Amino acid sequence: MEIQPLLTEVEAARKLGVAPRSLRSERTAGRITFRRVAGKIMYRADDLNQWQENIAICHARPKAQRSAQTRSVGAHTTSITANRASGAAAAIAQAQAIKERLLSISDDGSKGKAESSGPAPVVPLKR
Repeated sequence: MEIQPLLTEVEAARKLGVAPRSLRSERTAGRITFRRVAGKIMYRADDLNQWQENIAICHARPKAQRSAQTRSVGAHTTSITANRASGAAAAIAQAQAIKERLLSISDDGSKGKAESSGPAPVVPLKR
C-alpha cells in the first residue's frame, strides 16, 4: 500500500480548480471522501480523482437520467425525486390542516362559531 500525501481543503480546492466553499459543500453532501487529522479536514489525491470521475460520469449521462438522480445509502438506493414528491405531499397535507384549523376559529379568536357582534373594540395606546 502506497502512502499518499494528504491535502488541506484549500490545497485540494486549488488542485481541483474549485472554490474551497464548493469543496466544503461537496463534503457535507457526502459526495467526496475526506479524513479528519488533528481536527483538520484532509483529502487524499485518490479521493479527489474519484470525485472527478463521478462528476464526469454524471455529466456523461443523458439529461433525462440526471433529472431523476439517485443516491446510494448503504445497500439501499433512494430516489431524490420520490423523496421530494413525498415531502411535497406532506407539506400540502400540513397546509390543509392549518387552513381547516384557521377556518374553525372565529373572527374574535374564540374556537366557537363567530357571533355577529360587530368589529372588535379598539384599545387606545398611551403616548
